[in-house]
Amino acid sequence: MKFKDYVYKKFKKEDIKLSGNTETLRITCINKKCEDRTKGTKHKLNIDLKTGVFHCFRCGIAGAGLRKFIEIIEGKTHAPITVEQFDRDLSDFRKKIAAALEIKAPKIRKLDYPESYVSAFESIYAMNYIRRRKIPDEVTRKFKLGWCVSGKYAFRVMFPSFDKHGNLIYYGGRAILGTNTKMLNIEIDKEDLLYGSEFLDSKKDFVVVTEGPFSCITVNENAVALYSKHIAPKQMIKLRNLPVKKYYIMLDGDARAEAIKLAENLLKFDKKVFLVNMDKKDPNDLGHAECWKKIENADEITEKYILLEKIS
Repeated sequence: MKFKDYVYKKFKKEDIKLSGNTETLRITCINKKCEDRTKGTKHKLNIDLKTGVFHCFRCGIAGAGLRKFIEIIEGKTHAPITVEQFDRDLSDFRKKIAAALEIKAPKIRKLDYPESYVSAFESIYAMNYIRRRKIPDEVTRKFKLGWCVSGKYAFRVMFPSFDKHGNLIYYGGRAILGTNTKMLNIEIDKEDLLYGSEFLDSKKDFVVVTEGPFSCITVNENAVALYSKHIAPKQMIKLRNLPVKKYYIMLDGDARAEAIKLAENLLKFDKKVFLVNMDKKDPNDLGHAECWKKIENADEITEKYILLEKIS
């Protein structure tokens, strides 16, 4: 029997009210002890027909599912349940629904490091290259840069990405010798990843959005990378949900059109957006100190700014 059918069979129609829509019913509370002593009347109990959850805000009686509802009416459960019990009942109810619909919990992405992977500090070649790029050792340590001496990623400085639990979820390698493929990334979906997001400082109210991992590392403080000049829809959702107030767009100098588009999209979500003028360079060309001079002098983006940029 459906929840709605049972309620209409058990209670008088004049005692049943629709609350806002056909998915929610309000009836006199089924708890015998729920009574307003000053008025001598009972309070209303809300029933969400879609989820099967019911709750009275006055006495606290609550549950999920028709079976629990019938148990209370028949007197098998007299006392209001605790919040903990309600959470357990609701969790069990959701699991049953998920099982009925064959909804599987999302898999946790977990990777193994590629062949011959070691810390960058174990390779003189990697450290010479990284230091020539003026990346301090403490930053190399912070981003856990690596190195591969053989295999598919041989002679590449490696950029690992981790989830909040420290699991390896993505990696790419930057060649330091002559090759047609400068950056080589693992061939799995990265459209929901922001490189460097695991290192963001929650106390700071800004984020710097860069194009590639090396640019992110060069900026260092509260920077993330898109792995591309184009932002994927899932990345945009993740970016706009970051707990920050200001966004500094710092894509490479040849991606100004993409930077403007990203700034425009963030502006639609009422974000405070700034565009860093790169003068056809990328953060790696500028170095850490020069990057921050440009960030401090970034242009605040407005709708007028976007319009003028499109016209020009």
